[in-house]
Amino acid sequence: MRPLSDMEQQEWPVMLRAAGVRFWTSRLLDKYKPMDGELTFTKDPKVFQKLVEDHRVRTDFWL
Repeated sequence: MRPLSDMEQQEWPVMLRAAGVRFWTSRLLDKYKPMDGELTFTKDPKVFQKLVEDHRVRTDFWL
């Protein structure tokens, strides 16, 4: 393990939002465009929508 560089710390909020959007999109696809024959458990996409919204305004990552 190593500490995050200054640049990595600066970009961390962007990475968190990108990850949240990826999972939010995945859940939206499962809910609105389920694959035929796939056994999927549809989960609420609003969980990740809220997470992305929260990360848009959060600034206290390194306190």
